[in-house]
Amino acid sequence: MAKIQIGGVEQDLIARLAAPGGCYFVSWQKPVGTIIGAAIVVNTDRDSARINHCLLEELTQTLGLPNDTDLLRPSIFSDNDYLTELSRPDVILVRTLYDPRLKPGMAKAEALKLVPGIVREINARLP
Repeated sequence: MAKIQIGGVEQDLIARLAAPGGCYFVSWQKPVGTIIGAAIVVNTDRDSARINHCLLEELTQTLGLPNDTDLLRPSIFSDNDYLTELSRPDVILVRTLYDPRLKPGMAKAEALKLVPGIVREINARLP
């Protein structure tokens, strides 16, 4: 997996990403904050449940939530959970990120004022 060629991505970065887990993504932004493309790489030697988890996790991360965390569980963002569908909190995070009231390049302080209300609205609409 470290020998895969991805345009615009240096081979040493690909080697570092491929080394520990066999599942990663890279994305391109232009300008910064505007995602224009992504690639997901998964080791097919994994069992199907782990492949499905990896694809969902990496696809979700390419949408703009790129980091893992164990602060929220169960979650697609936790390496301790192997989900094959988004948990309720995951759905809320993605929908919040793409809420039209949040704009690319918005100041963090301004976005943080809006997020609690957006989260409450999304949570109330979900079954």
